[in-house]
Amino acid sequence: MNCIKAALNDYGMSVADLSRESGVPYTTLNAMVTGSSKVDNMGITRFLKVAHVFGMTAEQLYYYCDKDGGRSQKIKYADPRQAEINEVFESVTEQGKDVMWTNAIMTRNTFLENGGGNTVQTAI
Repeated sequence: MNCIKAALNDYGMSVADLSRESGVPYTTLNAMVTGSSKVDNMGITRFLKVAHVFGMTAEQLYYYCDKDGGRSQKIKYADPRQAEINEVFESVTEQGKDVMWTNAIMTRNTFLENGGGNTVQTAI
């Protein structure tokens, strides 16, 4: 099972891209992808950073492949809006991703400043 390699293939990323976006050293990631080191030996902090780049939890990334080493389907979300957001995010330029991320952070902060709330109107 090589969950990181499968995710890289499915998301169209290189090891260098993943290293840059996650902050995990290239040599560490390359060892995982080539199989010269096991993902189980990576360390949870680094593994969480990698999972975050793919928009997954650690558990989702760890089980990204089936037990026979084949690739699973991309992660299915209970809320279809999450899948749509991820699809849009994956299709835009780096600048577009930065804009989406900034808007998400601003929205979250507005919710927190207003005591949470359960609707967008609460935040606006």
